[in-house]
Amino acid sequence: MKFLQLMAMLALSSFIFAQNAPGDGAFSTFHVKAENPTEYADYLKENSQLLGNQNPVAAGTCITRAGSRYTGEMFVWQAFASMEEAMDNTTAYDPYSAPFALKQMRTPLYSSFWKPLKSFDIRPKSFERVNRVIVQPENLLEYIQVATMFEQELQKSNPGFVLGIFQPLGGGAEEAVANQYMVRGLTDTPGEHGKFADDFFAGNVTWAEMYQKLLSLGTIIDDSYDECEILYTAE
Repeated sequence: MKFLQLMAMLALSSFIFAQNAPGDGAFSTFHVKAENPTEYADYLKENSQLLGNQNPVAAGTCITRAGSRYTGEMFVWQAFASMEEAMDNTTAYDPYSAPFALKQMRTPLYSSFWKPLKSFDIRPKSFERVNRVIVQPENLLEYIQVATMFEQELQKSNPGFVLGIFQPLGGGAEEAVANQYMVRGLTDTPGEHGKFADDFFAGNVTWAEMYQKLLSLGTIIDDSYDECEILYTAE
């Protein structure tokens, strides 16, 4: 009986995923514990050809600035045109064969693929609120719909705001929590996120009800802020 229930939940989740018309492209991430995250990112910026070995459309780093799960939390990310390209290029570069200087700067932890469940645009630099959220299969479609409306409402006062929802694939024990998704809200600067918070607590926003609805549809289990930057582009 439990097996049949599990299969039914997986089928429902797949149906919701297919009906939602997920965003284009795919991402991969390589999570590390860095001795000095800024120095590690600077090294990659000066040696950006290392990020191009797997033929991504773009690549860069995200450094956790608040809410870190461990000291030196950061990851290297790569964007691809499709999940097929992301997975097909997995073996094109071995991070464990990195230059000695780079290996001395970090301890590898894990890697993952990510499928956007709605449209998502990256930018040269961004400051991002990051939530890992548990959303039950029966609520996923509504969660994405409400998140899209929430994004559009915030864009009325901040046109550059972007909200992404990502499903992990191959993330190991770190990301394989049942029904867990990563939600990333992008602005250009940390202060823009601060203004969102000031306006919300002052009652000066039109999106408060939508935000509360999002909270009711999912359970936040991790909350942090990342500073992200593009370090390589294929163009």
